[in-house]
Amino acid sequence: MKEKEINIFRIENQKLSSLNEENVNKAESAENRLKEIIERICSLPFVNISCSFSDNYDYSSISNLIISIRSAIERSVLNERKKGEASLEAYKVQANEELVNERLNNERKLKNIEIEKRLLFEQEKVEWIVEKNKLINELEQIKTDKSVEIAKIEANIKLIEMDKIKMNNLEEQINSLSTELIDEKNKFTKEISQNNEKHKIEINEYKLNLNDLKTKLVIEQKEHQKSQIIVNQLEEIKSVRNEELITAYNRLSSVESQLAIACQNTEEATIKHKKEKHELVNKLGEFETEIETLKGN
Repeated sequence: MKEKEINIFRIENQKLSSLNEENVNKAESAENRLKEIIERICSLPFVNISCSFSDNYDYSSISNLIISIRSAIERSVLNERKKGEASLEAYKVQANEELVNERLNNERKLKNIEIEKRLLFEQEKVEWIVEKNKLINELEQIKTDKSVEIAKIEANIKLIEMDKIKMNNLEEQINSLSTELIDEKNKFTKEISQNNEKHKIEINEYKLNLNDLKTKLVIEQKEHQKSQIIVNQLEEIKSVRNEELITAYNRLSSVESQLAIACQNTEEATIKHKKEKHELVNKLGEFETEIETLKGN
């Protein structure tokens, strides 16, 4: 923008320089014309004035020049009134008219130059204002576009913040569910451990009972009658133990169902529960094997 203004001012200065040169040329032309007129007057045989012009002579005042010419003419008229009065007056009027007309023409040309200069300046000023308004409108449009973009960015930021809040809520929910799953896992693990301990105690008691029975059988082998009673007792114990094993199996099935539900929440718990189930089944098989062994005895 500043470079454009500088170029405009340069063009304006060039135009002013051209106008000044033109005015100087016109002034020189007017001065030369004035000299020609004075030389013509001096060339008149009845006019006795000096016609040698120098640089020091004051030609800036037309009135002084006219007064000088008029004085010379008056002196010539006094000497040769009868011969050249009419011709001298005619030349004097012509000279005055030419000088006045030249001065008026110069003044009119100067006024026209000033008017043209003013119009040119006003036109350039209007063009500059139009260009300025155009740039201002473009700047406002850019500001508007930037405002729209900023609004979109702020909206996206708000959406991102909302997504962050949702993610945090989801993380909290996941952490809560994980805590619940861990609690459930610990609960089932504890129950399984308790059941295992209980089963171990029952098995140990069963083994102790079996050992006692075996001892009694060895001791009472010679007592046939008592052995039959012991066999009957063993059958009853076997029946009771079978019922206890069935109950334990049902409990195991219940635990298995609970483990299956827990397996839906976590794969790790499922694998562990299957392993524990397998161990319980093996133990059950061992119980059945021992029972079959007892039956054989």
